[in-house]
Amino acid sequence: MDKPVNITPPALAPLSKRFLNFFIDTAILCSMLTLGLSLLGDYLSKTYHFDGLVIGPPAFGNIKYTLAGTAITIAYYGLFETLLSRTPGKFITDTRVVMSDGSKPGNNVILIRTLCRQIPLQALSFFFIPPMGFHDMLSKTLVVDNYAFEQAKQKNDAAHKSADEL
Repeated sequence: MDKPVNITPPALAPLSKRFLNFFIDTAILCSMLTLGLSLLGDYLSKTYHFDGLVIGPPAFGNIKYTLAGTAITIAYYGLFETLLSRTPGKFITDTRVVMSDGSKPGNNVILIRTLCRQIPLQALSFFFIPPMGFHDMLSKTLVVDNYAFEQAKQKNDAAHKSADEL
């Protein structure tokens, strides 16, 4: 296991990058996947009379569409953050998810983080303790800027190396 890294506020991803992550991952990609599933369901219903995936249009009050979107969001974030500690949005903004000590989050932590994203009005939590949301606080994770995080790791390694030499 890596030595713990002291993550200071400059290493945290700024609110602008966090918003861009949300916009790319949730507002664009998860929405497109949900809409694609809806269109696939309609196509299968009309072409093959298979109604198992019919969820209807993205309309207010369409519970099937809302549940499909929730399931896709959970699968999307769960898979990307478990396997890579990054989503496509985080790749674009050069950020990643880490534990508060700088280590890679485990599967259970990512599950908690992913499920906490479903808290109603979760996005508003960024206005209280920026740049952290409820899903960060409850899972004890941080989203860091990769460049700043790597510099913090290098400082940490240098400090441990000089302490080991004494």
